[in-house]
Amino acid sequence: MSDNEDRMEEEQPKSDPIDASSDDDSSSSDSDDDQAQEPVDDGKLDRIELRVQANPSDITLHAEYIEELRKAREFTRLRTAREDLFSRLPLPKEQSLQWIEDESSIASSLEEKKAVMKVYEKALYDFDHVDLWLAYANYIITEIDDKDIITEALNRTLAHVGRHATKGHAAWDLYRSWRKSCMEEATEEREKNELKSRVTSLYRSQLLIPSSHHAQLCDEFSAWLSQNNEKEVKGDQKDKDKATERWKQMQSHESLIADTEEEQEDVEYAKVSEWLQYLDWAEKYLFQDIQLITSLFERALIIYPTYADLWIRYIDLVIRSLSVEDVVLTLHRRAMRSCPWSGVIVASYFRSLEEFKKEQEIEDTYNKIYQSVSLSGDTEWSAYFSAYIDYLRRKLPRGEDLTSSTSAEVIERMRTVYNDAITTLTSFYPQSNEPASLMKYMTRFEAYHVKDAEKSRKIYEELLTKEGGVASTWLLAIEIETHSPIAETKPLMSLLKRGSTFVRDDPQTIWNHWLVRERLEGTLQDWRNASETIGKKRDELNRQYIISALKVEGAARAKKEKKEKKNKEEKERKKRKIEEREEQKKEETQVKKRKQNESELHELTAFITGLPHAMKPEEVEQLFVPFGEIKEVRLMRDKDKLLTSGKHLYQNKGFGYIEFEQESSVQASITGLHETLVQGKKVKVTKARAPTSTLRERHPERDSQHSNTVFISQVHPSSACTEDNLRKLFGGCGDIKHVRVVFDRVTKQPKGFAFVDFENEEGVKEAVRLNDTQPEFCDPESRIRIAKSDPSRAQNLNSVPAKNSSAGTAVPPPDPNEPAPLMRNQRPRSLMLPKGKAAGATQRPKLGLAAAAATQKKEGEGNKSNEDFRNFDPTVSLYWNILRLDLATRFENKWEVMTLSAITRAEIEKCQIMRGSKMDGYNPIDSSQGQEWIVFDFYRAIFWSSDRKLIAYTDR
Repeated sequence: MSDNEDRMEEEQPKSDPIDASSDDDSSSSDSDDDQAQEPVDDGKLDRIELRVQANPSDITLHAEYIEELRKAREFTRLRTAREDLFSRLPLPKEQSLQWIEDESSIASSLEEKKAVMKVYEKALYDFDHVDLWLAYANYIITEIDDKDIITEALNRTLAHVGRHATKGHAAWDLYRSWRKSCMEEATEEREKNELKSRVTSLYRSQLLIPSSHHAQLCDEFSAWLSQNNEKEVKGDQKDKDKATERWKQMQSHESLIADTEEEQEDVEYAKVSEWLQYLDWAEKYLFQDIQLITSLFERALIIYPTYADLWIRYIDLVIRSLSVEDVVLTLHRRAMRSCPWSGVIVASYFRSLEEFKKEQEIEDTYNKIYQSVSLSGDTEWSAYFSAYIDYLRRKLPRGEDLTSSTSAEVIERMRTVYNDAITTLTSFYPQSNEPASLMKYMTRFEAYHVKDAEKSRKIYEELLTKEGGVASTWLLAIEIETHSPIAETKPLMSLLKRGSTFVRDDPQTIWNHWLVRERLEGTLQDWRNASETIGKKRDELNRQYIISALKVEGAARAKKEKKEKKNKEEKERKKRKIEEREEQKKEETQVKKRKQNESELHELTAFITGLPHAMKPEEVEQLFVPFGEIKEVRLMRDKDKLLTSGKHLYQNKGFGYIEFEQESSVQASITGLHETLVQGKKVKVTKARAPTSTLRERHPERDSQHSNTVFISQVHPSSACTEDNLRKLFGGCGDIKHVRVVFDRVTKQPKGFAFVDFENEEGVKEAVRLNDTQPEFCDPESRIRIAKSDPSRAQNLNSVPAKNSSAGTAVPPPDPNEPAPLMRNQRPRSLMLPKGKAAGATQRPKLGLAAAAATQKKEGEGNKSNEDFRNFDPTVSLYWNILRLDLATRFENKWEVMTLSAITRAEIEKCQIMRGSKMDGYNPIDSSQGQEWIVFDFYRAIFWSSDRKLIAYTDR
């Protein structure tokens, strides 16, 4: 941290390395380049300059302005713009490198090169970039032929970046390389030995610093000693071991922060916690090495330059550990340049300036911040005003009369600042509580220091208006009227009586103060009156406490009862689950046993086909008697065909089963009777097959308990139900095996529902969570339905699309809240024509009555059947088919609408199913689009012709 006084230099350099004459001194090639430059747009530069002046804190505008000046080669204005940027904000590294490059390219004289050094120092003022410090030292070594200046630059470089744990070794290497080159150039032996001793000293100094290159450094040091016939001293190995052990401790933290030092543009602030943990560890275990800790802070600030808490922590460390004026004040200035909005940093700066007796700088800083309005947040402004008011208060003499002119000026200044603070905070942050803290401070100050009762009471009355329900505010006023030099009994009693009424958070404290005051100074009657008043208030408060307690107790009891009920239901559910599991296990055992019996039974049974229909069981038994003992003969009967005689009333169906006592009899019967003639008919005898398994047994993977498929319905518009949309919707749920979208067979368009197969059941669970949501590809008011597919229920549905419908191959699972769908052979109720109604009647029929006819019918003609009505008008026939389609597909919403214009043109593929509100008979006609609407629901359908005449009405 040595030589930090150089970083404090705020005075602008007097020399101008870039001037107008430099253009004349440039080479002819430079002149050619100037001629090739595009013409300068002075108007554009002026506009950008005005924007910079209006927004001096916008670094983006500064960078744009500087870039335009560079293109225009406006060197004088360019230098001024850069100086202005440096005076306001930290120089970005890119801007610093550009500035150095521009100045270095034309620097030829020693003064110009020293000016370049000043630019380097400005670039290194705010942050310790290792590469910039190395470039600075290299520039001086190559361009300045002065060993004292070079030595000073190398010492400053080591002081700032020499303790960098991963990059600092480069600064040491550079210093040693320069010393070694000087040693080679030396002619005298004494000078060589002195330089050799300095190189060895540099090695030993670096050995004390833990770093990632420490092992390599130890090897280099050993080689250097061997080369110069020197030996290690007693403490060398101890220093090596100590630094090596410390680096092992630091290595785990360095690995966590390594990626943050890549100097990317957008570093995650979430990773600042890793730096803070590193700093915590360093302050705890490396407290003796302050320079190493400050090096860690400098590294962190390069990555997080606007993290105010990091600056505050760094400032606190430097004040506690070093307390050197130049170091402390420079650090504050750097922090304020990077975080100009932080009032906490400004407050710390005020205290440090006061400590080092920089009163004028305090005044200048206060006025500059107040005029720029650069702070953000009520707490930042409060810290700023409070610190300055504290500074003014400490300027007053302690224990002396404050009536002097100097003291009066300070007091008046404090009052002015206080009023400015209240105005600023209430204007910018009307809901803030920060003004209250300033008001408490000033009311005490006026009472105890200035002894101005009027101003003190005015402030605390304003405070009571703002925080009248808080007991601590009233206690402050009571304290002032009790113990301060302005204390009086009358204002005190007024405060006690008012406070006992208005305080809400802790009225007991105010009541106790009132009673104590009456005991000490009041009469007996005053004490009794106060006790009676307070007693009533206490009773009311207790009543409110009891009501609140009862409410809390009731809520707790309700919560407990709810929990007990839930636990009881859970126990019953578990009990039912156990019983169901046992019942299922019992049933499975019975089924298994039955299947085993059936499996054994079919081994003893022969199956015969081709029997004469009039043949009786006893006749069949006689055929099989020669092959073994028969247990039972079972012939399948046809109950529609009677026998003319015998105890059996019905003819057999030509086949049956013969059960033997032994398995060998079955094969013998097959050998003896298969394809033989019985009563003139050839019979076939085979071994009976095992019982056919159920669907779930044959395909257990299709059971709902094992299904990895979800069913999606109610996608509006249906055209949005595409494979891409569904894969995008369910892509985050799990791996998708297949997406099956159900299409209309006629229109070839999606029908609004589909199936999605997942690789595992976890994907199904995640997909079901999206039920009743609103995807981006659906209408704003529509929500899709998602449920786990149950293939077994789908197989048992009694509904299939009508013959002429365009239903797809997949059938969605039934909803118990919806009406049952139509079966294949089921038709809706007859579309009936009214009796005695003329053609074109427009009155709306009642529910369930006949509809008006689209064409004239003879008076008194009866109801027509569905077939008659369908033959009556081909358009109506098309309506009927679409009605069947709508009822079979079972839309979720009760009311749906279709465009009549598309239907009448028989262009079914262009039909648009649209969402409509519930109507009594029809929807409004949109004449501008030339479309009419048909209204559907599950129980009834109403058809309108193009001239708005009622065609047909049905009630299902």
